Amino acid sequence: MISTGSECSWYVFSSKKSLEQFLKIMLHHSDMKDEERQVEYVEALIDAFKQIDVNGDASLEWDEFSNYIVETGTYYTNLRYCKTEKIFH
Repeated sequence: MISTGSECSWYVFSSKKSLEQFLKIMLHHSDMKDEERQVEYVEALIDAFKQIDVNGDASLEWDEFSNYIVETGTYYTNLRYCKTEKIFH
């Protein structure tokens, strides 16, 4: 499994991050203890990395990551709003 050292922080996201660096950061901030579930989590993170890396250069830049977070949050907020609106109308 990937080692998660104390250097793993979003604060050090000042440069592009490779898949391995991304995984280290995400695992460092995870409380996942079950090894079987951790494997599933890593697989999901790899899929997320591929989605977030919009320019396809096999590394994540802060803009790619933050845009993904904002867009995902906006999508789910709008989805919840639409579902709630249908209930009340």
